[in-house]
Amino acid sequence: MKPEDARVLLESSKEVQDYLQRAIPALEGLVEPLRGGSSGQPLLILASAADGLDGLAQYVASVQMLVSVGTPQLAENMAGLEQRFAKAIGPMVSGMESQDSLLVADVLEYELIPVLQELESVVDGLLSQSNSH
Repeated sequence: MKPEDARVLLESSKEVQDYLQRAIPALEGLVEPLRGGSSGQPLLILASAADGLDGLAQYVASVQMLVSVGTPQLAENMAGLEQRFAKAIGPMVSGMESQDSLLVADVLEYELIPVLQELESVVDGLLSQSNSH
């Protein structure tokens, strides 16, 4: 990997780590209100997170491309995360559009949050690896 690419990867990984440390607890906090039938405010909060989630999808795709030659296992892990992330977004958007708060809560709890937690673990690993070099 070129030094400039490594620098960009490191900087974006730090930003993603910061975002995930805030986003995961916030999303976890929406599950119970959504299960309780409260769709208005939680869905508005979730809609406001759309840009951040889009940024995460772009990050995953970028990392996959940057590491594909030097670290194929990481690229493969990122491809799996990208697929699981995309699989969760569709039903979540459908649930939000139809105001189906139970569907949105289920997708958050059982699909999206676990993917984000796994991504956080991968990012933490990337950052600790870069700190040891």
